[in-house]
Amino acid sequence: MYGPTEATVAVTAVRIDAARAAGDGPLPVGRPAPGMDVWIGDPREPSRRLMYGEQGEIVVAGPQVAAGYVAEADGVGRFFVLAGGRRAYRTGDLGWIDPADGMLFCGGRLDQQIKLRGYRIEIEEIETHLRAVPGVADAAVVPVDRDGTPDHLLAIVVGTADLPSAGRALADHVRAALADALPDYAIPRLVRRAPALPLTTQGKLDRRALREIAR
Repeated sequence: MYGPTEATVAVTAVRIDAARAAGDGPLPVGRPAPGMDVWIGDPREPSRRLMYGEQGEIVVAGPQVAAGYVAEADGVGRFFVLAGGRRAYRTGDLGWIDPADGMLFCGGRLDQQIKLRGYRIEIEEIETHLRAVPGVADAAVVPVDRDGTPDHLLAIVVGTADLPSAGRALADHVRAALADALPDYAIPRLVRRAPALPLTTQGKLDRRALREIAR
């Protein structure tokens, strides 16, 4: 299933059978639930639908879409109303629809994708691999800019007693573990240990605070 909290969570669904699971490609997240409309929107004009196969922002519309946020400023530009009064929501997720069977695919968060030395990188994918490093309990990745352009990655890790405390030993341990799972350009150049990661009042990772820590 796929769907944001802002649309009561369940927006699309698909049954993953053995044949589909055995494939090498990414798995789809299905087709819209009854009464829901899902399309890939143009980032500049989300109500305009891109062609099947094109990548863009997943947009959902229908009765399950919330009216907005309590703090309305948090949702500026996210919620909008279509002709006929249907509510729509820009999910912030990258996606595409397969022209062969109409299945929706989700490629991660648009706001967590960066371009580093010509390569497109998914920050949350790197964080997932970091959490699998022996001794790492939690982790986050921060792009470090130079002249307004991402120059390298900084990993901030929360570790157990088995994890090296700091310095070259910490960086070598983490980078060596990531080398088997990630290409060189996606491996953080710097690694810093922290007692805990900053969280928002909703309990989510506070990426704005992370950027302050990285300075």
